[in-house]
Amino acid sequence: MSPPPISPSDPPLSCGVRLRFIDLARTVAIVMMLEGHFVDLVLAEEFRRPGWLPYDVWNYIRGLTAPLFFTVTGLVFAFLLCRHDGEPGFFGLKRVRRGAWRAVELFFWGYMLQLDARRIPETLAAGGGGWLFAFHVLQCIGAGLLAMITLYGLRRLTRLGPTWAWFALAGLAAYFGGIALATVPPDTGFPASAPAWLKNMFKGPHSVFPVLPWLGFTMYGATIGAFLRRHESHVKHPAFPWLFLGTGLVFRFAGWHADEAALRLVAWLGGREPLVAISWFHLRAGEAFIIIGLLMAWENRRGIRESWILNIGRNTFPIYVIHVIVLYGGVFGIGLKSWLRGALGPGAAALGALAFVAAFAGLAQAIPILKKGWIRLWPRLAEHQKSR
Repeated sequence: MSPPPISPSDPPLSCGVRLRFIDLARTVAIVMMLEGHFVDLVLAEEFRRPGWLPYDVWNYIRGLTAPLFFTVTGLVFAFLLCRHDGEPGFFGLKRVRRGAWRAVELFFWGYMLQLDARRIPETLAAGGGGWLFAFHVLQCIGAGLLAMITLYGLRRLTRLGPTWAWFALAGLAAYFGGIALATVPPDTGFPASAPAWLKNMFKGPHSVFPVLPWLGFTMYGATIGAFLRRHESHVKHPAFPWLFLGTGLVFRFAGWHADEAALRLVAWLGGREPLVAISWFHLRAGEAFIIIGLLMAWENRRGIRESWILNIGRNTFPIYVIHVIVLYGGVFGIGLKSWLRGALGPGAAALGALAFVAAFAGLAQAIPILKKGWIRLWPRLAEHQKSR
């Protein structure tokens, strides 16, 4: 599964003038996730044929979903976090408090969605192993939020360099850390003697989205967000999107060679070849940069109006949680996978994916109405959440 770009309850992002392309980027990411997860679940095995053009195109695009999600997540949070650059203090900053609380929520829901209520005795008997303690999408995003808050605090403390440079260096560190972990045999894992829930965070039996290298995409996105905030007065300049389009194009067409060179360097330093190569990293990062640059250019040239489409991107967290419950049976153990796994051909899968996305698009329009009703029913609780 792919991660949602976080901060779903935030108002439309703005920096002097409203930047709707960021909300549109979140919409693109969540729609790609919904479509990709549905088709991957229901498509019959006989149609998963490498060399068949429709499948190859779909599979390639699906491979971009997770890098785009992590990148957009970092962009959104860093953009909001850097709003506080001129304010005193640190732990009292609203975005720091909300980010830390959001990380707690992400870890909670990340593990909760991996629970199957029908098999609780078996899960408890596993004693810290099994799928319940996998390190997946939400946990990795939660770790990313905490990492961004920490780096932002260190930068404020030391006053060394721009914030975006801290995030860029952290992204490179996560990337090289991922290559280094790729040299560790799967049966050993890392840390070797740690319990499964901790080992899965780095390299364990259920490391679906380990922090290394996936944190690198989040930090690259945070680099963009911090850079946008620092140069907010220039964002609407026609040439500004080319900073990201140009970087993305370089990564897309030269990143593979750079990644291969990095793999050889780590192998030379460590004395052994990585068991699993990640030579796709900067290629995918480049594609995420290109999409962000194109959306920025579209807003600068054509404008992006308020619409129901942007509302989808502003409600990604509840959409993600509900789609896991409906599709995979998160928490309750009963979902569409019980009836539709591998059951449909390409045409039926495509129509089903359209209906699935449309249903969640409708849900996104209802969420603001439900929130208003919640505030009327529980004004004190709503005020408490707002003050975090």
